[in-house]
Amino acid sequence: MGRGAGGAHVIDGTKTLAYVVPGRPVTWARSAVVAGRTLTPAAQRKAKAAHRAHALATGITRRYWPLEGAFAVTVRSYYATAVVGDVDRAAGIALDALEGVAYHADRQVRSLVSEVVADGSPERVEVTVRRLDADPVRCKSATAKARRVMR
Repeated sequence: MGRGAGGAHVIDGTKTLAYVVPGRPVTWARSAVVAGRTLTPAAQRKAKAAHRAHALATGITRRYWPLEGAFAVTVRSYYATAVVGDVDRAAGIALDALEGVAYHADRQVRSLVSEVVADGSPERVEVTVRRLDADPVRCKSATAKARRVMR
């Protein structure tokens, strides 16, 4: 696996964004509505911020990673002992946090793999985002500016 331009890893000729968030995985929780205001749990807000920070720390840039197109996301949540939470909620934090970083909206995710593992290894969340249209210049939704920059 080689490191490509813009902080994305190049695996098998496709652009892939991969990062790890250390610490106990936080699962998505429904926000409460109190007096007309939506209250997101503090742990969830912190986890989303950590995912965004780790994704941006790869050095991803619009020049090499347009937000348009279709994506495949893999989320692996590792727990030291017992698994806490559902497998579907384990991916929710990462999907929400990557909006505006790896893609415009999570509706662009065409493939999602979410795994929850309790194997005694250090607690962490490993996230991989892969472009399904390996050449974003040729995808229909790429902008004219992105086409000029990518050539």
